[in-house]
Amino acid sequence: MASVVARWEESPRPLLDFVQYDEHSVVGVTMLLTKAVIDKGERMLRSDQMVEFTPQQLHCITQRLTTEAPTYDTSSKNPASDIGHLFDFVHQVKKLKVQSIAGDTTNEVVVGAKGGFIFDLSIFKSLEVLALHEVDPALIRGIEGIQPQLRKLTVHFCANPLQTVLVTSDLWNISSGSGSYMPDVCGNAPCWTSLKYANLRCNEIKTIDPAIRLLVNVVTLDLSQNLITEIENLDIPQLMILNLSNNRISSLVGIESKLGNVANLNLSHNRIKSLDGIGRLYSVLKLDVSMNAISDLQSLRGLGRLPCLESLKLEDNPIATMKQYRQIIVGIMQLDVLKQLKFDGIQVTKKEMCDLEKFRALALSVIGPGESSSPAPTPVQSRESRLVQLRSDNSRAAVTTVVESVEGNSETSGSRSGELESCCICQLVEPTERKA
Repeated sequence: MASVVARWEESPRPLLDFVQYDEHSVVGVTMLLTKAVIDKGERMLRSDQMVEFTPQQLHCITQRLTTEAPTYDTSSKNPASDIGHLFDFVHQVKKLKVQSIAGDTTNEVVVGAKGGFIFDLSIFKSLEVLALHEVDPALIRGIEGIQPQLRKLTVHFCANPLQTVLVTSDLWNISSGSGSYMPDVCGNAPCWTSLKYANLRCNEIKTIDPAIRLLVNVVTLDLSQNLITEIENLDIPQLMILNLSNNRISSLVGIESKLGNVANLNLSHNRIKSLDGIGRLYSVLKLDVSMNAISDLQSLRGLGRLPCLESLKLEDNPIATMKQYRQIIVGIMQLDVLKQLKFDGIQVTKKEMCDLEKFRALALSVIGPGESSSPAPTPVQSRESRLVQLRSDNSRAAVTTVVESVEGNSETSGSRSGELESCCICQLVEPTERKA
């Protein structure tokens, strides 16, 4: 098909329309995009909408930029022949979504695309938000060109392993579309210095490889709905909100050495049997370990060592079936923590705090002697001073409000949804035919 279309470039327009030439040539595709930009590009930029392209469309734009042909056909009266409109638009786009469309026949062939739809993202000079959905990372070029200004990154169904997206392609060997990685690839790779939010869920990631440390200033990280079995490489200094729900994590031993000052930790829907190790996460404000297999009563004592805890979710675990389960957990906690604690979605009441000594005795009889028999030891810092420290950095000041937003997103994380972000996504040019 490609060879036939290539020969017909100078054919009459009716014939070109018949063979859908505009959908199978670099010139044709870029002209269609230019027409769309002329019609609604300015409106999209003003409304701050997310602009959607397919890999095919970006490949055509990239190829058109590298050709020696003039950007404007002076003999044509068609405004769409002035490709400069498209280039100006691309340079101003701040929010971009790249998504492959399953069943879209227009993506099957493009003249000159013999090695796949390789495209260059460095043409997006103003890009701040990027979403990739079912895109082969081996085809992406120019990542280093957008790293300095990118604030938000969403990657679904394509970042396995993480290096394929977080490391520039020139640092790993590409052979027939698959990557084989050099041992020191992350040591040589540039960092994502401006990135604050990274959504990497639904990528079938099994291991959190060292590439994640390139996100040196990330505040919110979503690694939910993957196949992760172990928490590692997450000692990122600025990381405050971490979602590891819906994975295959079974142990938290040594977790304090693997995380930094995380304030919101979501470990729900995993395979955790014990909370051993949780007691040294002194910075945690919100902890969700619901929907696990927690049955180790002794490990519950670690909860009493968390001085800043404001929200705790333990529901839907084997321990939650115990008689007087709520009273036992309340009996473990420190009094100053109980004053603001929401446990399994319900605020601890004044009556429960008045009965604290009775609950402590109950916890002692059920769990056995240990930290639960008396108020849990307070770390070197008081709760108040710790909270002041956590919130002193401007980048973390809004952590409690951001936490609520992330928790709202995580509630729907159980479905394998194609929805990437809660912002308006508008595809620039609709294919002529799209299958469900």
